[in-house]
Amino acid sequence: MGMISTWINAFTKPQETLSKEKKNATIMEGAKNYALVGLVFGLLFGVILAVFAGALGASIPGMGWLAGLGVLAIVIMPIAMILFMVVGTLIGAAITHVVAKLLGGTGKLEQLYYLTSIWMVPALVVSMVVQIIPVIGAILSFAIGIYAIYLNILTVKETYGFSTLRAIAVMILPLVVIFVLLFVLLMAVGLTASAMGSSA
Repeated sequence: MGMISTWINAFTKPQETLSKEKKNATIMEGAKNYALVGLVFGLLFGVILAVFAGALGASIPGMGWLAGLGVLAIVIMPIAMILFMVVGTLIGAAITHVVAKLLGGTGKLEQLYYLTSIWMVPALVVSMVVQIIPVIGAILSFAIGIYAIYLNILTVKETYGFSTLRAIAVMILPLVVIFVLLFVLLMAVGLTASAMGSSA
């Protein structure tokens, strides 16, 4: 019950909860939070796949292999989702941590990883639940996404002792770098294709 109350408090009273929970931060505790939500989502998706795999495989081109999973999906999907949640979020936290350190932050990776996990888990669960509601569900899910950005800013501020502007910079810089790299890659591919076309 303690874990669930921490999730609820992090989502509803983030400022005081993040400050209070900072001392409890470890990679293992963060991974445990993400693994639990991965298990729940994985079981849910696994059951859906097991029940509807045949229909999905037949209706979506190239997805016929889904029909072959059957009941095995109930075992495979939780494992896949746990790995995806734990490893994916850790990589994301590591990238944010490097950027924060480059900007002079004093926090630790385990603090960022754990503090993010305690509000992200309820945000994901609530977002998934509200999407069941016709029409208004999409609006509520979008609102939760905006609120999650706010919670992320608070987490970066709490972890690294940053101002709001510097916390926002930490979140935006990796996206800018990725965009620039993709732009350069596309330009290089375009120039190469153009050169090959003109030489032919």
